[in-house]
Amino acid sequence: MAAESAVIVESPSSAPASAVSLSARRGTAYYSRLLRGLSDDALREPSAVDGFDRAQVVASVALDARGLAVAMDALTRDEPAETAPEWELPWAELVTYTATLPAGALRNLHDHTVVHLNVAARDLARDAWSTPLEVWGSRASAQEYLRRRERQIWVASLCLRAGGVLSDLPDPSWAAAPLRMPTLIRAR
Repeated sequence: MAAESAVIVESPSSAPASAVSLSARRGTAYYSRLLRGLSDDALREPSAVDGFDRAQVVASVALDARGLAVAMDALTRDEPAETAPEWELPWAELVTYTATLPAGALRNLHDHTVVHLNVAARDLARDAWSTPLEVWGSRASAQEYLRRRERQIWVASLCLRAGGVLSDLPDPSWAAAPLRMPTLIRAR
């Protein structure tokens, strides 16, 4: 069964209520359903984002979640964030490379990063949510990154061109025309 819950599983040490976003959970479930509805061949078709196919949208969303989860894990352990060798590639190259994975692997990457992010959020101590952390060279608090993730997952649902509609977004202003791939990072 695919992972559909989004950030966060509550525990006594987890994020403050304001960071535990029902909207982010719903957005991830929405995105996951749309992704599962695409055939393997359809993942290679153009997305709503100029220059991106659907596989690149999936790769971008998953890589952002992975980077955030790794940074939150490091914060939980009070260690510097790990840097995986593939993360040394420029962002566009990493997304393009990841998008070449077989369709099943891309779906599994999405499912895995959803679970990893849930666990990282669950394990992060309440007082750590306001601590700055670094994801892909950008710094913000875990709480701010999760707010960005909420927007990202909803807008990515539209970017897939798989049946998502603007009126389903909690805030339709998130999807400015033309659609751009939202990231957790302010500038890439």
